[in-house]
Amino acid sequence: MRRGRLVHRLLELLPDLEPDARSAAAAAWLARPGHALDPEEQKTLAHQVMAILDDPALTALFGPESLAEVPLAALVGK
Repeated sequence: MRRGRLVHRLLELLPDLEPDARSAAAAAWLARPGHALDPEEQKTLAHQVMAILDDPALTALFGPESLAEVPLAALVGK
């Protein structure tokens, strides 16, 4: 779950940055002591998140104008 929360947060934060600033920002954020990640874990997570953000097929989902979260509503039982 911890890994999922970290990846989710990076996917929220990084799209608002210029593409060439994202890798350094991811590395700096993952290096925070509170995340308790060793350097190899930091590198792996940063690489995985950057692969998603750099994938041309996903540009619309993670571009600067995309929404990291969207509201969802439904009627249940009707």
